[in-house]
Amino acid sequence: MFAWLPQMLTEAGLSAAEAGSMLALFGILGLPLSLMVPIFAARMRNPFPVVGVFLSCFIAGYTGLLLVPAEMTWLWVVLVGLGPGTFPLALVLINLRTRTHVGAGALSGFGQGVGYALACSGPLLFGILEAETGSWEASFAFLGATLVLLGGGAFIACRPVMLEDGPGVVREA
Repeated sequence: MFAWLPQMLTEAGLSAAEAGSMLALFGILGLPLSLMVPIFAARMRNPFPVVGVFLSCFIAGYTGLLLVPAEMTWLWVVLVGLGPGTFPLALVLINLRTRTHVGAGALSGFGQGVGYALACSGPLLFGILEAETGSWEASFAFLGATLVLLGGGAFIACRPVMLEDGPGVVREA
């Protein structure tokens, strides 16, 4: 959204100032989420319902931005801005699902290494899809596919199971 939201909104008829304000709104929502989500997640045996709320926000916000971006824009942007609450949850789950510093390091290294590598291609692919098709529909279909992956991964990660208790157990050195 940081890369493409302003262009998407100006193409929908909003002024550059309005589009910039919507980008600021999107960005500012991450701060309270990054502070609150870990507190709630740490108190839950299985925080997957929290993921469900954030996934619903993503879906509703993406749908609104795709279908009626110039109407109730602030609502779509707020919903899309709430969706990334899954990120601080993913970070806190590293500690909540490991027993040792070795396990936390292994999970963090893998999850963040693979996650960031894949995430770097997202804005590029989103833009390529829009450029090749001439509309935002394929780009939003791509976002929908990422939400399926997010939901599946979160379902597995949120289970109340410790990394060290599973197959391929990471042990203290």
